[in-house]
Amino acid sequence: SPYLERFPANKEELFKYDLIVLGDVDPRQLGAEQQRNLNEFVARFGGSLLMIAGKRFSPGAWRNTPIEQLLPVEFDAINAAAVAAAGEGSSSKPVKLALTTQGRTSTMLRLADKEEDNLALWKNLPPIYWVAKVSRAKPGAEVLLVDTDPLKASRFGPMPVVAVQQYGLGQTLFVGTDNTWRWRKNVGDEVYTTFWGQIAQRLALPHVTGGSRRTQLTLDRQNFVSGERVSVYARLYRAGFEP
Repeated sequence: SPYLERFPANKEELFKYDLIVLGDVDPRQLGAEQQRNLNEFVARFGGSLLMIAGKRFSPGAWRNTPIEQLLPVEFDAINAAAVAAAGEGSSSKPVKLALTTQGRTSTMLRLADKEEDNLALWKNLPPIYWVAKVSRAKPGAEVLLVDTDPLKASRFGPMPVVAVQQYGLGQTLFVGTDNTWRWRKNVGDEVYTTFWGQIAQRLALPHVTGGSRRTQLTLDRQNFVSGERVSVYARLYRAGFEP
């Protein structure tokens, strides 16, 4: 089976992976230690976390947890039981999405080779009918896709739907809708698999190509000229992934 029976219980199990995807998961399914391990997996071990929003738990139920610290968006806490009881589901009103300037240049959201073709594809995608309510993107996060409804905007701009940020050595991505399956309408899996495949590749690749899992080397900047002094930072982990 390609599915895990349970979430990795300790660092030794968790740190074998490159990318962790959380859907509409009840935070109570992960213990306090597992949540701390996941935070360390991203911040200190260079892994990536992707959260896909859902109508019951994600992201609101993760407020005041180690996972909230990782996410590139700010949001209010929700009462998951009340939401479930109310039967909150998809709206009958379509949600119009738009790429931001960063979204237009992001390889994750590139659905066609030419920019004009990519913009046309995004413009003509089948509509979605639900997005998670968030307050804003965190400082330093990149917003790639927004909800264009002015009623959902804040003084910081349109409401983020897809946002990414660097967190410590790793990366986190928030996708604020569970409706991307609607993009299969009339075209099959082409757009859907391109979107999710590029996201998985972009998030996992830095960790996959990072060499030894127990040895991490980083530089103080990306570009140098001949003769400059270079600062190299090293993190070394013992057995059990203790630094």
